[in-house]
Amino acid sequence: MQALTQIYLEGGRTRSLLQMFSHEYQLHPSNLTYKNNVALMALLLNAQEFKPHELALEVYQQAPTNAIFASTYTLSLLLQKKNADVLKIMEGLDPQALENPTVLRCKPRATAPRPKNTWMLACKRRCCPSTENCSRTPEAASEQKSSLRCPLQ
Repeated sequence: MQALTQIYLEGGRTRSLLQMFSHEYQLHPSNLTYKNNVALMALLLNAQEFKPHELALEVYQQAPTNAIFASTYTLSLLLQKKNADVLKIMEGLDPQALENPTVLRCKPRATAPRPKNTWMLACKRRCCPSTENCSRTPEAASEQKSSLRCPLQ
């Protein structure tokens, strides 16, 4: 499944990823990773039929210290324009957990309250394709096919 996931990721086939993760989640409903992946892909595709905001919340509530699950939930909150809740969640995570390459660090906009820690607010890679405020290289950002912009800019 990892090889297929990589092929879909490299090909920008988000809908195919959602279908694959949804199938795996149906087979293994207690697996938080599959549930989180369904939530993330559905959020990216605005596939509300999967109830991604509810899934993201459920996963986060079961593992609130998991940075990947927290970042999916914060994407959900950002899409719902609940920015203050995002800051609270991300400030509560271990800064070292944010070093995971699947979590992207974005600078908050100047009007947003600054996190107490020195690390930047985290959000998923597809949340922030802009090169000016991201910690990714310009080459990686230019390859981004998503039209989503970081809501914290």
